[in-house]
Amino acid sequence: PDTEAVWRRKTPMGPGRHASRLAAEDAILQTAFHVVVNQFGQAPLRGMMDLAVLARAHRIDWGAVSERARAWRLRTATWLVLDTANRLIGLPGCEAALSGLRPGRTRRAALRTFMTPLALLSGRDLTHPSRRHAFMLALVDHPRDGARLIGRTLWPEAWWIAARYGRPVSHIGHLWGLVRRGSV
Repeated sequence: PDTEAVWRRKTPMGPGRHASRLAAEDAILQTAFHVVVNQFGQAPLRGMMDLAVLARAHRIDWGAVSERARAWRLRTATWLVLDTANRLIGLPGCEAALSGLRPGRTRRAALRTFMTPLALLSGRDLTHPSRRHAFMLALVDHPRDGARLIGRTLWPEAWWIAARYGRPVSHIGHLWGLVRRGSV
């Protein structure tokens, strides 16, 4: 199929004018990624509601959601958000996607130490560095992605260091800052 038709939909904006928007499946993935990358910390219930509204307002191809999540290495993260939203609110028709994305029993148990529907409703804070890093590592789909995450945390690109500190800082200075703040 035409890639443009699969990934985007045209929305009428008036006579002869259209705007591109994400397909509903991509909006599901974008919303799930946004919730998880913010460690369920920035209005997570709003993200859950957005998923429920999308699932009810559009005919979602859950197979495409599952397939893209795997291809984009977001399988575990997508599963956690969709499973949590489904348990809290209900996402019609998502069961097949959940079973296709579900990580193994050990990984699920590890993820549940960080996030459950009850933890979300009680406002559990995953943004503290000691929890945030472990949580993000638990979400990676492939071991090499976990190694890359650790490596880029400890030894990021020079442009990122300059943007983070607002001035040039050596890699050793960055590492010392992590240690000093208790982020390692």
